[in-house]
Amino acid sequence: MAVTSSKDFLLAFLYAPGSGGEVRQSIRGITRFEKLVFLALRDKHFAHLIKGFGYKPDSYGPFSDRLQDDLEGLSDIGLVQKKPLDVPEMPADELHDAEGGEFLSRPVPLVFKLTDLGVSIAGRIWDTLEPVEREAIACVKSEFNRLPLDRLLSHVYITSASEWTSKSVVKDKYLHRVAP
Repeated sequence: MAVTSSKDFLLAFLYAPGSGGEVRQSIRGITRFEKLVFLALRDKHFAHLIKGFGYKPDSYGPFSDRLQDDLEGLSDIGLVQKKPLDVPEMPADELHDAEGGEFLSRPVPLVFKLTDLGVSIAGRIWDTLEPVEREAIACVKSEFNRLPLDRLLSHVYITSASEWTSKSVVKDKYLHRVAP
């Protein structure tokens, strides 16, 4: 049975095995999540969901407000956990803007994973997918989830139609790299 909602797709994607066959592998960072889902939706079995996610060309490539809203909603109801990635502490003097006298913040990437309740619900969604749909999702997640972000972005830029990268301010940086 085909997934018909963007939230169900996100749950199935988080449930899917990732690199090395790791079941329910977490996803590090919203940019990575955005691009992984975009790659998966290019598969013919999920093309009907591209409009539902509202992907559009943006300053940093294909972007979906809906994906971020859905993740927030899934987190709010206890199905997805978002937690900050452990990053080395930045020295305090690098966080202080001497000229403006303000303390600066540095964005901390989030890690997304299913909660126990999320695993239960996502497992049921996963089981309703056709084998070819499960394979398509698992293929994207296992091939690209643990790839360095620069290489993932290069792959998205190199393999996407120009309509998806037309507004990007960084496309030149990624179009000249070798994709995985």
